[in-house]
Amino acid sequence: MSTDEDFARALRQRVELVAPDIRVDTGRVVPGARRLRRRMRVVAALATAAVAAGAGTAAALGGSWSGPTVAATPDATWAPPAWFAEQRRERAEYTRTVGGCLEALGWSVTVDVDGTLSALRNSPDDSDPGARLDDLRRCHEENGYPYDAPARELTAEEARTAHAKDVDSWRCWQHEGYDLEAPPPLSEYLSRAGAVGWDALQFSGLSERERAELLATCPLRLVG
Repeated sequence: MSTDEDFARALRQRVELVAPDIRVDTGRVVPGARRLRRRMRVVAALATAAVAAGAGTAAALGGSWSGPTVAATPDATWAPPAWFAEQRRERAEYTRTVGGCLEALGWSVTVDVDGTLSALRNSPDDSDPGARLDDLRRCHEENGYPYDAPARELTAEEARTAHAKDVDSWRCWQHEGYDLEAPPPLSEYLSRAGAVGWDALQFSGLSERERAELLATCPLRLVG
């Protein structure tokens, strides 16, 4: 499988299609019409895999929280790695092509600060889940992104790269003053073929907006 295919599959895994939330406000909605909102998240940022370490402790964190509980000491020697910018360029190209395709098919597309692609569409009838995926599949395939590429195990070299990238993200968070859970040791990545699914932000207590802003500076790698 090529690098492009891996990248496309990783983006595909980041697309979260939420069933339409149908709300009728008789004061604002024309009778018989329904406003259907569908959010499709391409989260190069937020891992959907189960958290492999520290989930029990982290799950106890809750409520509204702004900023780190313990400020980390910024590392004066730290600098953003090259893959941060490369991944942003790849994500921007994806949102430009796939997002542009969706717009041409009648979607209103926006890109959030963390690179999340969101699409909103009004429709009087959108009850077929399969049909709701047709536009997304079409826009992937027309732009050269495999839609349902099968998952695969990482090689030892790829697992080492995955671990190194997770450490990069964690060091960036430390540099920004967020003292969050560190990634598991390299041995765990190697023993599980890279399928660790570390995401210390998942149970951090940060609001969605705060996570998005932090990830805009310190992204998580695309899992693939």
